[in-house]
Amino acid sequence: KNKKGWMTSDNICAWFGVTCDENDELINLSLKNNQLSGSIPTQLALFSQLTNLNLYTNSITGTIPTEIGRLERLNKLRLEKNEISGSIPSEIGRLTLLQNMYLPFNRLAGNLPSEIGNLVNLEQMYLSYNGELNGTLPTTIGSCTSLKEIRLDHSKISGMIPTQIGQLSNLQTFEASYTELTGSIPSTFAYLSKLLKLGIHSSKLTGTIPPSLGLNNTALQRIRLSGNMISGNIPTEIGLLPSLELIDFSSNNIQGSVPSQLGLCASLRHIELSNNLGVRGKIPSELGALARLETFNFYFTRLEGTVPSEICALPNITVMEADCVGDRFDRRGQIICKCCTVCH
Repeated sequence: KNKKGWMTSDNICAWFGVTCDENDELINLSLKNNQLSGSIPTQLALFSQLTNLNLYTNSITGTIPTEIGRLERLNKLRLEKNEISGSIPSEIGRLTLLQNMYLPFNRLAGNLPSEIGNLVNLEQMYLSYNGELNGTLPTTIGSCTSLKEIRLDHSKISGMIPTQIGQLSNLQTFEASYTELTGSIPSTFAYLSKLLKLGIHSSKLTGTIPPSLGLNNTALQRIRLSGNMISGNIPTEIGLLPSLELIDFSSNNIQGSVPSQLGLCASLRHIELSNNLGVRGKIPSELGALARLETFNFYFTRLEGTVPSEICALPNITVMEADCVGDRFDRRGQIICKCCTVCH
């Protein structure tokens, strides 16, 4: 697309997308969205001072060359939105200065190398939308203590989430929806005091929601765990999360009552509890204190009684779906609801 200077000038520092330092050493190669094709040349390893490699949004094929491990000054690696295949080479563990690794929307396969644990300065690890990326999340991930974001969604990452995740004291986002993850949510998530977003929906999680999640994660804004096989009660400790904006526990095997303590989550805007036939009892009137609530869905549950008038009076609520008594499709409806927007 833009080939200015390429192969026509002896001075590579004048080539399009190339930045050099004061010693004419190549430090930045940025050819994003430039209609590139073919594979990543192994000769890139010759540029030992390279700190930024940006080749995203092209049509690059082939694999990530093992020679990439020789770029030991690399700070940012952006290869997303290409057609790169094969596995992530273990040599990537030599890039100890790497802060940003963006590899989503490719065709990567195979396991995550345990050498990822050597990336002690890594802050963002984006591996989403690599449909054949499989294996487990290595326990060595716990050594990547600078990590702020982990994105694994839409991959075949499987197995249990390692308890070492609790060592990532700077983690703000853990997104692993549409994966093959199994087992329960580690209680060590409670150590992640900076966590803002926890998303593991449409996976294969079992076990219960750890009560410890509400004890130390006071920055937590979003919990999305829908579409799993999680059982047990909704922990009352969730009510200790003052920044919480969204709870989505729908389509699980949740049991018990809706805790009145949810009414303490003053920032809460969305509650999704639908498709949990083990959820029973009455809707607590304390939820009427949630002045910011916009969405409250609890259809296909065993909740009963009347929706409290305090909830119907909430000023911002626009969506409320329930199994209403008398609805023509009613098979489980036990709810009297004068303010529901949809009755199932």
